[in-house]
Amino acid sequence: MASVPPPPIPPQLSHSDEPSSKKTRIETKTIPTTKHSQRQLHLAVAGCSHGEMDYIYSTLAKMERNRGYKFDLLICCGDYQALRNNADINTINVPHKHRKLGTFHQYYSGEKVAPILTIFIGGNHEATGFMAELPYGGWVAPNIYYLGFASVVQFAGLQAKVPHENAIGFEETKFVALDKPNDQKKFNKFLEAIDIPIAEDACMELQYDPVWLAILKATDELTSISRHNVYLPDAASFKPTSEAAESVKALFDGEFTIPRNFQPTAPPYRQNEGKNEPCLYYRNPQTTEFCDKLGITNLNRLLYEANNECNGIPFIELAARANADGTEVIDVGDDDSGDEYGEEFFASSSTATEPLPEAE
Repeated sequence: MASVPPPPIPPQLSHSDEPSSKKTRIETKTIPTTKHSQRQLHLAVAGCSHGEMDYIYSTLAKMERNRGYKFDLLICCGDYQALRNNADINTINVPHKHRKLGTFHQYYSGEKVAPILTIFIGGNHEATGFMAELPYGGWVAPNIYYLGFASVVQFAGLQAKVPHENAIGFEETKFVALDKPNDQKKFNKFLEAIDIPIAEDACMELQYDPVWLAILKATDELTSISRHNVYLPDAASFKPTSEAAESVKALFDGEFTIPRNFQPTAPPYRQNEGKNEPCLYYRNPQTTEFCDKLGITNLNRLLYEANNECNGIPFIELAARANADGTEVIDVGDDDSGDEYGEEFFASSSTATEPLPEAE
């Protein structure tokens, strides 16, 4: 009997400081195409960003000048730290001496716009409140997309997903660790450039994966915030059928391009912001729109309703009210007069007038 060769292993990009059992991985899988005309997808991959988006984008700009082309997509693995304001610092599990605001808030507020379409996966040191607003993925700022708790998206005919840790077909995984952004380090390599052949007419916008959407619908009854154990049925019952896939296509009218519908929920960082800003949780309109369209349980809504003592009014709503009556937009909660974390817990932000740092 002839031996059957093992299935091909898709390319994997990964980075983490954690043991292998906790490392974040992302797969890119080429979707078959009948197009013969091809081009190169110029992909950049970053390790832990730690909120230093200015330095990452300035380094990419220098790489583009040296290489003579523009990057199509940036994928950030590991800790991203999308901190919108001082309140978000309270939700990140990082030693006090390493807690700082970074520069992401400038992209969140619209003061700056990411020059390259960016996807980030998220690590184990994130602003948990913000991420919990987008459990199915969504835009955290214009041109910056969070992949969600578990998700699959398509870009340029490729699938990007976070796979199950126990990969089938091989026992060892080669992890390629990238450095962290640090302009003090002489031999810094926290970015890697990868070229992937794609169809000349490939869609260069992020798209939902219809099979993944069908899986979300098939597993919707398991969505719960209960503290009790949830007993899973046989995994085979989650496999989407062709009928389920067609049903999803009908719901989306065959159009799976992810809408550019970012709206700020928490107030952006202010120069006069206090050190004890309340940690509030918000309903995110992106999640509401996605769940309503797909017809699945809104986890963001469940969490919001379960924590009504620390809920906030989305910034976009406060801004609309302020525009109507001419008042200042401030979302306040029960503030404490004391600073229980100490001075080093918070770090001052760079000002809007500071230029982007030039990479070495």
